[in-house]
Amino acid sequence: NAKYMLYFLYATNDWEFPVQMVQGSAAYNTKAGALDAVNDEIVNWGELPSAEFLLLYVFVMREISGGTANLQIIEITDYRTTQTSGGIANPATDHGGLIGLGDEGDHLYALLHDGTRPLTADWDAGAFTIKVDTIQATNGNGLRLSDDSDTLGVFVQDGGKVGIGTATIPHGGAGYAMLALDGANASADGPHIQITTASNDYPLFQLLAYSHDNIALLFDSYYDGSWKSSDAGSNFIIKKLNDTLT
Repeated sequence: NAKYMLYFLYATNDWEFPVQMVQGSAAYNTKAGALDAVNDEIVNWGELPSAEFLLLYVFVMREISGGTANLQIIEITDYRTTQTSGGIANPATDHGGLIGLGDEGDHLYALLHDGTRPLTADWDAGAFTIKVDTIQATNGNGLRLSDDSDTLGVFVQDGGKVGIGTATIPHGGAGYAMLALDGANASADGPHIQITTASNDYPLFQLLAYSHDNIALLFDSYYDGSWKSSDAGSNFIIKKLNDTLT
C-alpha cells in the first residue's frame, strides 16, 4: 500500500497496436526511488515489447487505497523530445546531464582544473599554443601576458624580443633593445630593476630609472622613498642628477 510504480507508454511499428503501455516490475517507497530506476526497469524488460519502439512517456503511479480505487498519476516525464532517430536515446545536451562518470581523471580526454594532469602533446588554443614544456605564439602578433585588468605585463615579440610594460621593442622605436622596460615617469612604478639573492631581502644592486636627469646605479644600497644601505660595511651610488654625474 502507498507504493510507487512505473508505467511506460511507447509507440511501435505495430499497425494493430501502435501505442502500448508496459507496467513496471517493482514497487518503490518514494517517487525519487521510482524515477531513479527508470533505466534499470527498461533494461530488465527482458523480451522487448516490439521489434521497433519509441518511448513516449514514463508515468509514476501510486496506489494508496489498498486496491479499492484507481491508481493516482503522481508525475509524467515526456521523453519525446530527448530522443533522435538512429541516435542515442536521451543524449546529454550539457555537462550536467552526464552521468556515470568516475572521478579518477585518468580518461584520455580529461583535463583537470587543479593542473595535476600533465599535457602529453601540444594544445592549440588558437592565438597561442601550449606545448608540453612551453607556451608559444602561433602567429607574428607575438605573445601577450596581462593581468586581470588587461594591463600588459610581459610581451614576447615575433623574433624573440621581450618587452615588460610595452609591446613595442624598443619602446617608441628609439634605439636598440632586445629587452625593453616601460613604466610610469617619476614614480615608484617606473622601469626600475632590483637584484637580490637568497641570503636576504636587501638588494645587491638597484637601477633606479626615475626620470630624465634623475638616474642612479646603487651598489649594496637601494631607494624606497629614502636612500638605504644593504650592507653594513659599504655601499656606493653612481648618480646622474641635475646634469651632474656623481
